Amino acid sequence: MKTNKQKYLAVGTVGVSALAGFLASATPALASKGETISDDFQSRSPQFIRGMASGKIDVRGDVDWRSYKETRNGSRTFYFWATKGPINVDVYKGTQRVGTRSIAKGGKASVTVSTRNGDKLFIRMSGPVGSYWKMKL
Repeated sequence: MKTNKQKYLAVGTVGVSALAGFLASATPALASKGETISDDFQSRSPQFIRGMASGKIDVRGDVDWRSYKETRNGSRTFYFWATKGPINVDVYKGTQRVGTRSIAKGGKASVTVSTRNGDKLFIRMSGPVGSYWKMKL
């Protein structure tokens, strides 16, 4: 039979681990002002880009993230189109911003990044609600 001290210790341990799990899931995934990317975001990154990707800045917020994991050494070029509304693009390698572009409505831009096998690249699109973007490797 457990003593009162053992019972409270067991309940306290479960409570602390549950609170830690809640706080980890409640932490915002987006970087503050787009300057860096938190480890929390990297662990919960969206699907990797392969080929063509597109998206919309919707009513839930003015930022859309995509990620890509490099599989070779050399460089990678991303091509962007602002199909509706202006788009701002930031490309990160790990937590460092390595490229940024502002694209007017209907405009195009590209960002080339030197990479090594295993690098994680993150792409942040921002703009007014209702803006559409397209991207191609």
